[in-house]
Parts: sequence; structure tokens; C-alpha cells
Amino acid sequence: MLDRSAELPPSANRGVQTYVSRTNTLVDGVPFGTGVDYLTLTMGLDVSAELLTCTELVERFKGQQGFKQVERRVCMGGQCSRRFEPVTPSRRWACGYESWEWSGSAAPWPAMHLRGKDCRPSRVDVAFDFSVSPGLLADDVLDRARPTAEQRGLKLGIAGEDGQNTRYIGAIGSQRRIRIYRKDFEDEVWKLLYGPVLRVELVLKDDKAEDWWAAWCVSQDGAMREAAGHILEMTGFSVMDHTLPPTELHRISPAFEAAHSFRWALKQFGPVLDVAFATGIDLVALAAERSQNLCRTAKWRRDHLQAEVEKVGIEEVERAMRLLLSLDD
Repeated sequence: MLDRSAELPPSANRGVQTYVSRTNTLVDGVPFGTGVDYLTLTMGLDVSAELLTCTELVERFKGQQGFKQVERRVCMGGQCSRRFEPVTPSRRWACGYESWEWSGSAAPWPAMHLRGKDCRPSRVDVAFDFSVSPGLLADDVLDRARPTAEQRGLKLGIAGEDGQNTRYIGAIGSQRRIRIYRKDFEDEVWKLLYGPVLRVELVLKDDKAEDWWAAWCVSQDGAMREAAGHILEMTGFSVMDHTLPPTELHRISPAFEAAHSFRWALKQFGPVLDVAFATGIDLVALAAERSQNLCRTAKWRRDHLQAEVEKVGIEEVERAMRLLLSLDD
């Protein structure tokens, strides 16, 4: 098999060379990053006005979850949702408030830039990633945490099967819950770039989320250690080396995000495209003609993909595509 490791970006992790195994550590692996991976904030209209200037509308939906209007918007790192025109007034803002939500690569920016602003979190997910051996599963980590979790009366749960599952500590409606899963099992692009990575994710809601946000506004490191403290209390084990500062979560680069769309098209229609080019059918002209009749959402997706390609560069996208297509070899 062709060794493509030299083609990978410098940040890629092609396998862990050294593993840690300490009796007080929840995961036998090398810390691979920590950070906010999901964030829901309720805020005053002044803060939402700032967000509107640096985001772009994609689509508007019918109201939900106590708001008359809902939008999906482009933001730094991806997309977010905006809920506005509330049905019920709040004590803090009356009816002058909105709720915004970010996940994945879109979550770090608002987590950083809305610190100290007029807002209140209702949910925060804090992730701790570890590079691990291929055989380490979420089941193994749960088994280590089980005695303490059961002693504390915490509900244990599972989603999935055959080892490729997600394990839970804490009830779904509780203010704090732990989610444990292999990140590379859910995303083959992630697997190519970083290898086996196990994620321990702390989900905080309502009062617990507010307490954590207050700590976050004072100190990022302190807030991460507070999140680790919750996990320690719930499992009996640590997820942080308190002698070292936390590092940022790894993300999939924009070049690979863009390349993934083209890879999908080639996987689905590659032979058909090849026949068209071989026989002289002008697919380029036909595709341009088709683009003139797209709906607003589809047109936005097309324009957004083009903008991403132009921003990261054609050569980088083509390089990423070749690496992704190697997954099918």
C-alpha cells in the first residue's frame, strides 16, 4: 500500500508513538486538545446586532422553541442558528433578546469573542480529545468510570453497537452529562488526518452552564480545569494534566471541507462524468445553465463552496481531494 503520510498536513497525527497509562487518568492516551465544541447563548439585542454584522443569512424557517423566527446563518468556522422574536418575555431582557447556537468548528469564535458580553449560556459542551491506540473504545473508558458513576447514582447510557458506540454518564435531562466516543469512527476524513482519537465531552446546561461561563469569562485555563473537575467528580478520574496548559481542539481544515463536496460528486457520478467528457458533451456549459435556476439555498451553497475554494486555493483543494479519494482505493 502506498504510504501517503508525507502528503498530510503538518498538524496531522499519523499514529501515537507513546501512550500514558496512569491509575488516575480516565483515558489511556496522549492529550490531543481541549475546547468548546457546542454553545447556546441567549443575549440582548445589542450583542445580536454585532453578530448580524459578521454573519450572513442562508435560510429562514418557521418559529420553534419559543421564538417566532429562526434563521440559519454563515459564521466564522461554519454555520450557526439564530432564534429571535421571542414568545415569552424574560426577566433580564423582557422581549428584547435572541438565542444563538453554534457547534463544531463554529463554536470557538463566539466562545472567545462573547466573553463578558450581555449574554447567558443555556448549554456548553467542553471536549477533551486523546490520541489513543486503535483498540481503545468508549466501552473501555466507561468500564473504568463505572464504579464511581454508579456509586454517585449517575445513569449510564449507550447509543450504537459493536464497539462503535457512544457511552453516556448522567441522565439526558440533567444539568451535566458526559459523552464518550471515538471521533474517528464518525468521520473518515478525521480518521485520515488524525488517526484514532477518543473524545470525552462534558455537556453543561442551565445553572451549570452559567457557572462555567462565569469561570470562562475570567480565565480560559481555569474554565477548562473546572470542566475537568466535573468529570473527575463524576468518574473518579482525571482528563487533564494540571501541570500543563490546555491546547486547542484539532479541526478539519477548510481545504478538506471543500474537497469533501467534490469527492462526493466524483464517487457518485465519476463514471458518468468521464463518459460525458470522452464523448464531448459540454457539461461545463450545462452546469452553468443549471446554476441559473437554482433555489436561493442551493445558490448560496454553490456560491459559498466557490468562495471557500478561492480562499484556500485550487492547489490545496486538489491535494486534499487526492488524499480523500485515496480512502476509496
